[in-house]
Amino acid sequence: MDAFVRSRRDVPQIDSRNDRYFPGRFESRYIYIQAMKLQINGEVREFVNAGVPFTLTTLIERLGMKADRVAVELNRDIAPRDRWAQTSLNDGDKLEIVHFVGGGLF
Repeated sequence: MDAFVRSRRDVPQIDSRNDRYFPGRFESRYIYIQAMKLQINGEVREFVNAGVPFTLTTLIERLGMKADRVAVELNRDIAPRDRWAQTSLNDGDKLEIVHFVGGGLF
């Protein structure tokens, strides 16, 4: 899902012919905000300002997980860890993330 947010900046425009300010004119800008919906472990989650490209590495960092303790399945295919930085995510992708927990007998 993409959204456009319009904001009005009270920044006087400059006449490029002679670099004079016109205080009565204001510049309007459009700010582009990208939101991406991903299904992670069966739960739909939305990531605003996902950035382009939004990679598996970025997702794992945003989720606060340690990359060396995680396995990821992307759209029913195992995603090799050495390819995470090059693997771009798309709106509607389905991921299964398994977080390994170490332990032992006490």
